[in-house]
Amino acid sequence: VGLAMVAIGMGMNMNIGLVIGAVVSGAFFGDKMSPISDTTVMSSGLAGVPVMKHVKHMLYTVVPGFIITFVLFVILGIKNATMDYETVRTIMDSMASNFKLGLVPLIPMVILFYLLFTGKPSIPSILGAGLIGCAVAVAYQGMGLGDVLNIMYKGYAGDAGNDMVNTILN
Repeated sequence: VGLAMVAIGMGMNMNIGLVIGAVVSGAFFGDKMSPISDTTVMSSGLAGVPVMKHVKHMLYTVVPGFIITFVLFVILGIKNATMDYETVRTIMDSMASNFKLGLVPLIPMVILFYLLFTGKPSIPSILGAGLIGCAVAVAYQGMGLGDVLNIMYKGYAGDAGNDMVNTILN
């Protein structure tokens, strides 16, 4: 996801140093605070505490750093904003012509967050959300089951008709 965000930032003519800094800062925050992060799950497992309890205790040290970097990147982003809205429109049009967008593709993520925030075990929650994602790909996006299994094994590789979108998706 970080690489996709860098590609989007480059396509929007944003200051690449600021984009990379924001991506790395977000990655650190996400790695510490995500209940599906391997280090968070492993740390809570080794300590013998539920994942969400571990995440709540990390709030005291991680959130202040997040707030400081968020404010700094907002200020620096406003001062250095040179966003190319035509590029954004091109990316969105290319995505919309290749995929069905909307609320349905968000269902697996909503279910995953619900399961994790209600204290369900991480691995079955991730597996269940992944299977629901497969069902959404087949039923909503119109992909074949063989295509979905191939993507799960090899990763997504497609041609969206736009080099930047290909970089983001592939």
